Amino acid sequence: MTKEYYLDLIEKEVQQHEAELFNIKEAYALAHNPYKEGDIISSDECTIRIESISIATPNDAMPCCIYFGEVLNSNGKKDTIWQTKVHTK
Repeated sequence: MTKEYYLDLIEKEVQQHEAELFNIKEAYALAHNPYKEGDIISSDECTIRIESISIATPNDAMPCCIYFGEVLNSNGKKDTIWQTKVHTK
């Protein structure tokens, strides 16, 4: 086995492991997501109608959802609200 082959194998294993970890984190976040596209949610900063949902996987916190959408009464302005910042459903 050459050094290059060894490093290639290690890199492939790391990538596979990271993909599996992301899948677990994504499943956790989605399992704890009470909102869907079209819902209206609020934070201290704004109120939005959810247009899309993505996943955040911070290293020092539990995975959660990030909601993106149009800010109500803002003439089309868009903003995001992290699940941890939502006040109302």
